[in-house]
Amino acid sequence: WSSDVCSSDLAKLRNIDEDKARALIRKTDKTRANYYNYYADGDWGRADRYDLALNTGKLPIPVAAQLLADAAGLMK
Repeated sequence: WSSDVCSSDLAKLRNIDEDKARALIRKTDKTRANYYNYYADGDWGRADRYDLALNTGKLPIPVAAQLLADAAGLMK
């Protein structure tokens, strides 16, 4: 996950400048972390809380999607 890639993509999608996109990403991440920490009784971002993590900043989205589908099939 690359914040530069994410903010650039969001800026284009929402037609906003990259500073606003970065601020929106930070706010959204904080909201998600607070929600997760409250309802899951855990710490957002800890690697041991995930079954699988992919860096989509380094993988093409179709490859990441196929990896997720394959992993989901193995976890049945």
